Amino acid sequence: MRGDRTGTEYGRVALIEALVGGALMVLLAVVGVVIVRRSLRPLAEIEATAEAIARGNLGSRIPDRDPRTEVGRLARALNGMLAQIEQVAMAMRGVLPGHATSVR
Repeated sequence: MRGDRTGTEYGRVALIEALVGGALMVLLAVVGVVIVRRSLRPLAEIEATAEAIARGNLGSRIPDRDPRTEVGRLARALNGMLAQIEQVAMAMRGVLPGHATSVR
């Protein structure tokens, strides 16, 4: 009788461990998905800005981010590049008086 009780106890412990382990794995998977989505959000903003620029909205800029991160440095570099492109495009259209005569 004692052997049956020990086997039953081991079975219960194994079931509890399996359930707790499975629940923990699901929880960690959900937390991982949330973290990855949150970390990729700035890249989605950069993509949206690039699409706006491709449609001709040269005044679009990427929202400022923490300059200590790769995405923050990328945003700063792209915004600087976009400002220069916008200035060149305006000069070519004759909007900037000093550059209009030299472009013609």
